[in-house]
Amino acid sequence: QFLQELREAPKAQGQDRIYTHGEKEHESVAKVKAEGIPVLNGTMLEVQDLCNELGLDFKSYFGDYVPEAPATMFKGNY
Repeated sequence: QFLQELREAPKAQGQDRIYTHGEKEHESVAKVKAEGIPVLNGTMLEVQDLCNELGLDFKSYFGDYVPEAPATMFKGNY
């Protein structure tokens, strides 16, 4: 009941929500599970190079994701 009262308290100017302990982390984990972990293109290019160097099939791990595509992020395999 205390947490509900806290959430319903007046918000600071420009804010639409009051978070309680652990809520942001819980929402972040849920988003990662739903959408995957975002990884920068440069990192994925390095992973692709490493796969090539080790003789691993990049596509078998990352599907049709192509790291050369500009301004995209790999979203994971959930």
